[in-house]
Amino acid sequence: MRNSTEHDIKFIELNGQPVVRTYSAEVRNLTYTDGKTEHSCIAMFFTVQYLRINPTGNLEFNLKIDRRLFLDKKDRPVFKPSKAQKLALAVASINDDLIFEVTKNYKLIGVKNINEIRSKWKTIRSSLLLSFPDLEDLCNNFDIQLAEGNIQSLFKNDNFYNFFFCKYILSQI
Repeated sequence: MRNSTEHDIKFIELNGQPVVRTYSAEVRNLTYTDGKTEHSCIAMFFTVQYLRINPTGNLEFNLKIDRRLFLDKKDRPVFKPSKAQKLALAVASINDDLIFEVTKNYKLIGVKNINEIRSKWKTIRSSLLLSFPDLEDLCNNFDIQLAEGNIQSLFKNDNFYNFFFCKYILSQI
């Protein structure tokens, strides 16, 4: 009697398939001033899923941030973030679920769900101002950034999203 083993052959599903892909990224900012180095680093764990080809022939992707955490100078997680870090995480949460539109050549066109982003910001804004009334100027600055023309340019000019949605990176997925 011959022994045999059944094998399932699974193919890697590339773009065009609604498969959820998981990523992590570190965004590090070093500022040198008068011989001093300021350090900030945030780690993000997120998923990207191809959604569809829209009626204009462009691709749509959903990017969901699952978790963000700050890292210290030795790249260790900060489990007790400062008040400023907690505020930053709260404000950053408005970008936790984004739908991007890109061309077939993976040039970033913009974000499709800006009304959802604005709605989240209004909720966070009111709670921020209740807790910290001195942040009025900062909140007004965010209001300007979330205006129609400004919000799209923020995403289009963001290095992280432009790097992520480039032809080389996505063609390797």
